[in-house]
Amino acid sequence: MQYSIVGTAGHVDHGKTALITALTGFEGDSLEEEKRRGITINLSFSSMQNKEKKCGIHRCTRT
Repeated sequence: MQYSIVGTAGHVDHGKTALITALTGFEGDSLEEEKRRGITINLSFSSMQNKEKKCGIHRCTRT
């Protein structure tokens, strides 16, 4: 099996969370404040895989 790590970085409201949610189905914003304010505060990690590849995804926000 091949392994890859993908990192996303960008300013607030550039679509990092939406992209990762669309790819993996994982909603990284879990804090009440993140949901209320509509911004990511904590880093999150998710993954996706098929029979040949596994991909870890790291999301960070630059403010």
